[in-house]
Amino acid sequence: MTSCVMDFMSPIRHSEASPNRKVFHMSDLSQLPLAVGHMIGLGALGSCIGIGVMASKYLEASARQPEMMEALQPKVFLLAGLLDGAFIISVALGVWFALAAPFA
Repeated sequence: MTSCVMDFMSPIRHSEASPNRKVFHMSDLSQLPLAVGHMIGLGALGSCIGIGVMASKYLEASARQPEMMEALQPKVFLLAGLLDGAFIISVALGVWFALAAPFA
């Protein structure tokens, strides 16, 4: 391990801590907004990319074989609902973390 990682992982006594060095504690919730933003943002990004790829493949498949369009349409809507459901669960967990602070 590098010395920077070892310095971060080593236990710091309050007498050894310099005044310019911040001591991290497990109850420090200062990074919670960043984590919630990443949960919501990456969930939205993944959901949008997934729906875009799926819709483009559906349009490509229906252009190649128009007779399969009616058979593929329910599957496309089912998968779109599942992708949006994963994003909604991520948003709900992010809002719960932000408002209820379950780790405090």
